[in-house]
Amino acid sequence: MGKIEIPIGTQFEYLEVLEETPSKGYKRNFRCICLLCKRKAIYRMDSLRGGKATRCFGCSRNLTKHGGAVQGNRSKDYNRWLAIKQRTLNPNHQAYKNYGGRGIKLHNIWLNNPALFMDYIQSLPNADNKALTLDRVHNDYGYEPMNLRWVTKEEQEGNKR
Repeated sequence: MGKIEIPIGTQFEYLEVLEETPSKGYKRNFRCICLLCKRKAIYRMDSLRGGKATRCFGCSRNLTKHGGAVQGNRSKDYNRWLAIKQRTLNPNHQAYKNYGGRGIKLHNIWLNNPALFMDYIQSLPNADNKALTLDRVHNDYGYEPMNLRWVTKEEQEGNKR
């Protein structure tokens, strides 16, 4: 049986592989970065591939059993991500026909990685203004980089089909 390849950049939920590290014995180890908090640590391959290691120890301790709730409180940005997933992926959601039903999608990179989505929207201009809401620049395009912005509720009301 050949050696299992795990390329640099492979993601195991919130852990991204940076490099394979030297190890003693037959267990292979990888240095990973936690996409939630940016901590780096070394994990065994069997823990990564078996789903035991999905985020760093600090984030694992601070997330509730439902996930995404850093420090025990769901963030507004995490709730935004969940709502977008529902509107774009769940045919039973009341708004699906206006989103997923007409081809509006959540960017593939963000689909299973709320941390990257939250980092991106927080990097946008005016993200710290609590009076603004997240909006798509072009109404017929999905939730993707370069198509999101923070706007007032009035501005968002004007961005309709």
